[in-house]
Amino acid sequence: MDESITIKQTTKSKKREEFSKYRIEVYVHLPVCYLGDVESGVNAILQRTLLLKYIPELHGIVLCYWEPRTLTSTGQIFTTEPEIHFKVSVYVIVFAPNLGQKLSGVVSVVGEDYINLIYLNWISVTIPASKTPEGWKFDIETNQWTTKEGQKVERGQELEFTFQGLKMEMNECQMQGSLKPTHTPKKHRSSIGSS
Repeated sequence: MDESITIKQTTKSKKREEFSKYRIEVYVHLPVCYLGDVESGVNAILQRTLLLKYIPELHGIVLCYWEPRTLTSTGQIFTTEPEIHFKVSVYVIVFAPNLGQKLSGVVSVVGEDYINLIYLNWISVTIPASKTPEGWKFDIETNQWTTKEGQKVERGQELEFTFQGLKMEMNECQMQGSLKPTHTPKKHRSSIGSS
């Protein structure tokens, strides 16, 4: 978003720590073509600027929103901008795991340099070979990773990983993770990078 977001209220999910509910206030710049239906215009703008986007102020990705409300009955017009400006209050659910948080994903692809997982049937998790535990080996002939104990890492298997960050690539969110054992981490919000 190119405008600041004011966070008014936060609620952490009791079941899944990586999801938070916020009530936020944001400025919406409404094209004049929506003057006959401000509600549709606000929804169109919110879908384009919030939905499935990484929002730095929220430290995560907005998965859904509801109850958008304009905070004034009239919008503002500025001489240098052709849009009508409204401040809108809206509830959002944000995916924002803490760095070091333990999550589980299902193995989707294995390669010599990485293991790829799918988290919640939605988001890709890349585990570079450098983030596999000591003693894990990749067998080029069978195209499989083997653990120190001799167990095969196979497609469809669930693995616990440590969340290490979010990355946006070609408008898709990807997580980075590690399979290495970790110490109990301090709580930090996720950060994002892009390549």
